[in-house]
Amino acid sequence: MNASKTSPRPRKMACGFLAAALVIANTALTQQPTDLSKTEIKAIRLAPDFYTLEGAGGTIGVLAGRDGVLLIDTEYAALTDKVVAAIKRISDQPIRFAINTHVHADHAGGNENLAAVCYPSPSATTPIWVPSRHRPARKGSPGIS
Repeated sequence: MNASKTSPRPRKMACGFLAAALVIANTALTQQPTDLSKTEIKAIRLAPDFYTLEGAGGTIGVLAGRDGVLLIDTEYAALTDKVVAAIKRISDQPIRFAINTHVHADHAGGNENLAAVCYPSPSATTPIWVPSRHRPARKGSPGIS
C-alpha cells in the first residue's frame, strides 16, 4: 500500500491511548501518599534567605527575613509539624504569610493547620492580605480602584 494513502486512524488511536495513559499516570502521581509518617522534609538553600523544602508533595518556598517567614505553599496537612520544624531550623522568626500557587492538597493542604500553629489564639495578630488597588495612597488619599 502506498504510504500517502495510509489511514490516519491508527495514529489517532495511538495518540488517544497515550493521552489516556498520561491522565491516569498524573492522577496516580498527584494523590496523597498513604503513609506520610516516614516523610522527611529536606531544606535546600538557594540564596542567603531563600530555601525550598521538599517532602511528599509540592515544593515549598521559604523566604526568611528580619520581619518573619513567608511561605509559598504549605504541603499536605499531615506534614504541618514537620514543615514547621524544618522552618525553625532555617529561621527563628515567626511564620507570617503563606501564598498558595494552587489548591491541590500537596500545595495548600497545610493551610488550616499552619494557621493554628502560627496564630493559636484570637488575640494573636493575624496576617491580612489587601490587594494593592485597595490600599490607601500616600497622605491618606484613596487608593486607585
